[in-house]
Amino acid sequence: MSTSATAGPMTGLWPVSRMTLRLARVRILAWVVLMTVLTVAVARAWDSLYPTAQGRLEFAAALQASPALTSLLGPLYDPVSTGGLTAWRLGSGMVLVLGLASIFLVVKHTRADESVGRTDLIRSARVGRASPTLAAFGAAAVIDLAFGATSAAALMLLGEAPSGAAAFGLSVAGGALVFASVGVLAAQAVSTSRAANGLASLVLAASFMAYAVGNADSDLDAIALATPFGWASRTRPFAGETWTWVALLFAVAALLLVVGLVVSTRRDVGAALIGTRSGRRQAAPWLRSVTALAWRVDRGQLVTWVLAMLMLGVFVGYLAKTASDLLSSNPQLSQFLERLGGDAGVTDSYVLVMIAVLSFGSAAYAVSTLLRTHADEESGRLELLLSVPASRRSLLSSRALLVAGGVVVIQAAVGLGVGLSNGAANDDLRTLVPRYVAVALLAVPAVWVIAGWTVAVIGAVPRFTWLAWLALAYCVTIGELGPILGLPDWTLRTTPFWFTPAWPVEEMSVVPVVALVVVSLVLAAWGVLRFERRDIPG
Repeated sequence: MSTSATAGPMTGLWPVSRMTLRLARVRILAWVVLMTVLTVAVARAWDSLYPTAQGRLEFAAALQASPALTSLLGPLYDPVSTGGLTAWRLGSGMVLVLGLASIFLVVKHTRADESVGRTDLIRSARVGRASPTLAAFGAAAVIDLAFGATSAAALMLLGEAPSGAAAFGLSVAGGALVFASVGVLAAQAVSTSRAANGLASLVLAASFMAYAVGNADSDLDAIALATPFGWASRTRPFAGETWTWVALLFAVAALLLVVGLVVSTRRDVGAALIGTRSGRRQAAPWLRSVTALAWRVDRGQLVTWVLAMLMLGVFVGYLAKTASDLLSSNPQLSQFLERLGGDAGVTDSYVLVMIAVLSFGSAAYAVSTLLRTHADEESGRLELLLSVPASRRSLLSSRALLVAGGVVVIQAAVGLGVGLSNGAANDDLRTLVPRYVAVALLAVPAVWVIAGWTVAVIGAVPRFTWLAWLALAYCVTIGELGPILGLPDWTLRTTPFWFTPAWPVEEMSVVPVVALVVVSLVLAAWGVLRFERRDIPG
């Protein structure tokens, strides 16, 4: 009998928490540093783009005529102070990103650990039933609260009001903690980490959509106030802070956490509130190859990414005209955007930049899906697959080929969404849909380079799979923050996304496209070759 059977629910919490923090320390540090640097960069950008109070008031007046931006970002309470503008621009986005990071971290150290047997090993010591779950939530809380503290300190160092800076940091941290608790509940509800991540992310996405709908019409404000995004926004940083909403965020997070902890103490390890549906007695005839198996396992994630990116593309196209009007009224901002996207019209530059941003999402799909091969290797499933007539080369290359095709489909969905919404607004679907689909597809070779790098990491250095995410994080940081921080152009050339043709704002060039494809193929081939020759632990 396990020694945990005689332990209290919280027994062993401290050593389990230390272990969890040690395992997650790189992720925690990366998220906190990246998000804090982004906060500082955006705050400094406002000072350069709108240096005068009159310019900021004009921006706010133009914003009032734009329900689209208000829908996504929420109401702008203080258009004069840099802190107020920064809180408006980043508030909901930070809750969204840190909420996702918290969900993934919680699920990784709860349901994922149960799936591979780590929880059984931990519970074989004197560890209570609730300790692993609470330790996982604690690691997510470190990310959220550390960001709240560092972002508030950074804004105060930039000369912003301490009360407003504290309200911004606490509101974002509180909103992210709510979704960390949602991750705890999802881990108790379903039996796999993939399903738990999907369920919790669906709750987050539905909450954000409800927030956007509520912001679009004052008559629907109650819908926005039913979400953590609405509570964080109504804290009103730098505009007469309302601390009641901060207290509500932390109270709801604590309540959901308690419910999740109670459930975790009353279920068996590996069990779930929602039972797993039994499969068919015999597999379908088409499931006779490793390629078919990879498609069967990965298709749900692909469909989710396609739908999500299609919706984001629709939003980008919907905002194109509004963004064009706002940007045209500010020469500095127009020049800044053209530095990111080229020297053509403001609308084309805006769409090009936003599609480039969404291509990072396609790269995240590629990395996460390819790393499933490494997860199968760690869990022992890969060894089981290799016990049948299947080569290592076919196992990795088949998934890589499916991911390469998935990237094409996702990018096409982005372009389709942009073209449909912007084309409908301009009554020019026939021209704009194929135009923006082509623009989105031009980013595919750059995403393939990240995918090829991931295959190389899996094949050559499987102990350091975090290098795949590090490469993507580097591309995002340099590509998005480089122009804001005024970094030299040579730093932008160190990412594959810089070589993506900027058509239609610049002339089309085939050479960089071919070069990126060749680089991706070389990386993938080398990774498959190393994977075929190295040992598989078992």
